[in-house]
Amino acid sequence: MRLIQRRIDVSAARMSKRILFLVNGLGLGNSTRCHAVIQHLIGQGASVSVVTSGNGAWYFQNQSGLAAVYEIEPLYYGVGGESLSVRKTLTSALDLIKIARRNAKLTEGFVSAAQPDVVVADSVYSVLGIRKRGIPLLAINNADIVHQSYRRFANPPSSIRAQFYCIEEMDYLF
Repeated sequence: MRLIQRRIDVSAARMSKRILFLVNGLGLGNSTRCHAVIQHLIGQGASVSVVTSGNGAWYFQNQSGLAAVYEIEPLYYGVGGESLSVRKTLTSALDLIKIARRNAKLTEGFVSAAQPDVVVADSVYSVLGIRKRGIPLLAINNADIVHQSYRRFANPPSSIRAQFYCIEEMDYLF
């Protein structure tokens, strides 16, 4: 069996699509991963807007070529001392739910303003309104790699178990 590669020539039918990225702004991994894709899409003629928070808002406001950058409230992990705390994150659940609801309303407004043909989400789950509108929704993240890598360990450290099951595995399932 031999592998046959085909290159799709997207430049032949230059994009004129409006694409809205929903990017989790906690840290910069999501932002830089999405930015690599965004640069390519803009190069192909797409109009790209970004909805993000926290570090993501700082990162994207300095990037050229974007149609718009919209900011929502950041979600957060609870911290105990100098490390992340699942217990403190869970005790913040009510506050996080309120933030998520406010963000969903804000995102609805941004979707109306951007009028996207496609929405791309990276660890943002306020997508119910997008699905109701019938806008195609794509998810981009590295959850499959995290999932597979974690499963390779015979006895993973208990210190990362909660992070894996409560955060990473939820990304994978989404």
